[in-house]
Amino acid sequence: MDEVTIFDGVLSDAAVASLYADQSTAPVAFNELVAAYSFSGNTRDESSYANHASGGNISIRLTVLDLVRKVSLSMGLMPA
Repeated sequence: MDEVTIFDGVLSDAAVASLYADQSTAPVAFNELVAAYSFSGNTRDESSYANHASGGNISIRLTVLDLVRKVSLSMGLMPA
């Protein structure tokens, strides 16, 4: 249980059904970017929402695949 609501009276069956329907609706997810973190040593969100994170002592760890992509791009072996 993560939410509790207290009413000062008895709710009708219709009121309970209405509350249930309102709170059971799945959230609407739009097909748009909601956050864009470049992980380039900072915690800035480059999307229009500007959901900047906060943190300190940030380090970025590249996977082998990331490293291969970076080297291939820098050598012109794959398109950007």
